[in-house]
Amino acid sequence: MMKEICYYSDGQIYFRGLGNWSDQNKEKIEHEINDVLCLNGKHKKDGSVQDTATQLLKGRRDAYEQAESIIRRLSKKGNLTSERLQKEMRAIRESEKRKEYAGVILFVLERKYRRLKAQGR
Repeated sequence: MMKEICYYSDGQIYFRGLGNWSDQNKEKIEHEINDVLCLNGKHKKDGSVQDTATQLLKGRRDAYEQAESIIRRLSKKGNLTSERLQKEMRAIRESEKRKEYAGVILFVLERKYRRLKAQGR
């Protein structure tokens, strides 16, 4: 199920639901993410979003930016390849102590990895 959780650059999460999920299950999971667990903050009537007390949105947003920074750094050095990204992801996964929001960083890097791999890079 965790492979179905995705991240927006603004720190919000959503349920992709690409597997064999019924519409009812998808709606229930989205409801739990947003209304029960409030993992995307509190949505105000004016359309704005108030972050959680523990600043989940900010943490995920910062992690997303860290991943994009890794990609930019590798690109500037001419090292942005699927192989190099795989090494970066392995280092994060095998780290004795994982960074906060490592899942967000891995999500962004894995998405870029798949794109590069599809391009044969």
